[in-house]
Amino acid sequence: MKRRKFIILFGAGTTLPLVIGACNSSTNNTPTTTNTQTTIPNNTATTAMNNNFQAVCSVEQLNSKGMCLVEKTAMGDILVVKDQANNLIAVNPKCTHKGCIVEWQSANQTFKCPCHDAQFGKNGSVMAGPAKEPLGKYMAKIEGGSVLVTKTS
Repeated sequence: MKRRKFIILFGAGTTLPLVIGACNSSTNNTPTTTNTQTTIPNNTATTAMNNNFQAVCSVEQLNSKGMCLVEKTAMGDILVVKDQANNLIAVNPKCTHKGCIVEWQSANQTFKCPCHDAQFGKNGSVMAGPAKEPLGKYMAKIEGGSVLVTKTS
């Protein structure tokens, strides 16, 4: 088989299942929530991708809880909150000290680790130890009733 034909067949073979999955209207792409964690159906990552953005929760969920925590996505763990100016902030919520999940402190606009009291600024920077590394950051936006995130470079 010639290389060109192989590449064409390989591309069609890997793209076709994605197209079929995206066109299947019988699947449920609505994120579900248990406690403070949101679970995203497996096919949502494919159908909600928009320029590498992935849906993590609905705007309704974010507004009702004040946050959206999603663990074990293809991009990693994600915590989305709104600051006092209603800007979206998205970080990897695992504290860089021992991996505990940080909590958003809306009163002082910081993230705080409940395990060892490390504090991080809105931009993920370390404000108080014992953590030495900043939280991972994501870019977030709202589109069509969904909160979308992508990794920052």
